[in-house]
Amino acid sequence: MILSKYTSVLLLIVCVEAFIILFVMNQASQGTLGGDAPFYHDTAIGLLDYSFDVKYGDNPRELTMEKTPGYSLFVAAIYAATNESFTALRIVQYILFWLVAVGIYRLARFFVDERTSKISGLLCATCLPLVFYPIYHLSEILATFLVVWTVYHTKKWRENDNWADTVAAGLYFAMLVLVRPNWALLVVPLLALVYLGFKTKALPKVAVFGLIGFAIVAPWLIRNYRLTGRWMLNSVSNQTLHASVYQYAGKTSYAFTTQEWQAFLADLRRRKQEINRQTASRVPPATVIEKELLLEESYKTDLRAELQNLSARQVLTSLPKRIAYLWSPSDLAPPDIYNHYYHRLSQIYYLLVAVLITGGLYLRKDRLKDDWILLAPAVYITLIHLVFHIESRYSIPARPFLMIFAAVAINRLMSRKSQVPSPKSGSDLT
Repeated sequence: MILSKYTSVLLLIVCVEAFIILFVMNQASQGTLGGDAPFYHDTAIGLLDYSFDVKYGDNPRELTMEKTPGYSLFVAAIYAATNESFTALRIVQYILFWLVAVGIYRLARFFVDERTSKISGLLCATCLPLVFYPIYHLSEILATFLVVWTVYHTKKWRENDNWADTVAAGLYFAMLVLVRPNWALLVVPLLALVYLGFKTKALPKVAVFGLIGFAIVAPWLIRNYRLTGRWMLNSVSNQTLHASVYQYAGKTSYAFTTQEWQAFLADLRRRKQEINRQTASRVPPATVIEKELLLEESYKTDLRAELQNLSARQVLTSLPKRIAYLWSPSDLAPPDIYNHYYHRLSQIYYLLVAVLITGGLYLRKDRLKDDWILLAPAVYITLIHLVFHIESRYSIPARPFLMIFAAVAINRLMSRKSQVPSPKSGSDLT
């Protein structure tokens, strides 16, 4: 692939950022980073040697159903090619970060002029929360890449009505579902975008889109159905609902601090130990999947009790704070950086970008009927997490789309500045 001058500039920017963070800040050789990192690492290793001793220490040949396998497969593929190199994983994720910026630039060209599109890509390539995410064993960067390129190819399919973009959109979306299943219902605005443009003419391509998604996701669904008798993507819905209710009730903060994370893990360990005790005498031994379903039932029992004590007023008055935290600065950086200058810098950056996005939305207010697909990911993930528990990182895949509106505001400011008449003009001095 021959890179254009602009995409080469984006690549250079990301390479400089990656070099500073990985090697100047010495993050390349760090161990697994992120709360879910040990799970993804262990599962990836299990996929390589077919020994899935991840959760309970028994039945080592059985793959957990706690999370969908997309990100673990991604990590395993990089491990297989690089002798389990953490540095290689981080470099690949920086490449995905660059491709997010490229994808936003290309998507923006359907809506705004070339200069604004280029500003959008630059904003993505320097987006402060996203800059540090590639060093983590977390699925946010891969999910962001897949969301951006799914929307891009769906929009391109809508504009050009070709099979190549139909297939690409189907592939990216199916992979997204296997990486982050909370994005599965994004299919509704995606297909609405296409169907509203072509009506019944769109149906053959919509069918192909669906078949591609089914072909990729179905093996995982069928495997889970054979093991559980249920059509499930993962086995943590009650767990995440339980955590959400605790947040609504004020028992867990929306910041989900390190102390609260440790308390959550301690409670999780206690529940697993109790399940191990209950199933110790089973013949044949309980499988990992059976224990996961018992864990879900454990959370379900407590969830019902918590819901009875949760009032509608608590929910409604909590919503503004909940949404604000979902879209908060997302201070995910190495602790030695976070505890000093990065935290304040990220807050200033966040406020500045929020003002620019608001300004861009105002400037585009007459075109929102065309721009709605750019807002769909943000609206969608907000609605989903009114139900399920929140962490600020969950909104990361929707944030690059909003940079297009920030770019609109920046472009307007630049245009006005360039149009200011020179004070040396004779007509202005009279």
